[in-house]
Amino acid sequence: MSALIGRLKDFVRLDQADQQRTSPSLLLAETVDMLRPQIPERIVVELDLGELPQIQCYPRELNQAFMTLIVNAVDAIEDTGRIVISSLIAGDEIRVRITDAGKGLQPERLSRIFEVGFVERGATMRMNVGLAMCQSVVHRHAGSIEVQSAVGVGTTFELILPIR
Repeated sequence: MSALIGRLKDFVRLDQADQQRTSPSLLLAETVDMLRPQIPERIVVELDLGELPQIQCYPRELNQAFMTLIVNAVDAIEDTGRIVISSLIAGDEIRVRITDAGKGLQPERLSRIFEVGFVERGATMRMNVGLAMCQSVVHRHAGSIEVQSAVGVGTTFELILPIR
């Protein structure tokens, strides 16, 4: 039990300053570790995390953005499937990709994906702010977020963060 509490504390970083230097690969690994018990066995999660430098960031916010994207990827896969999470350095940027082999998004929905709005799930409606929050977090880190999707193939979110 104390190990779980320690992992949760590390994940939310309750005892640390808001901004600090850390590696996005470390944050991704922690996020996947925290989510593993909630990911169905029918979904394989592959980590291909490159050796990334530490960057000045808001770790709690990046963890939340990563968590939202991974949970969305899990939700997009109806049967068996795969989620690939990778990170690499490209010039003076860090690129984090989260790719799912889910149902994908139609082009008309893709153009509005970062808008706050309502989403219908079965018989219920709920407020959808997750992707808008992800975009806000990435922008706060002077980065950008891109998305590519194809119906029946899957979706890739790419977070681009500057190395400073």
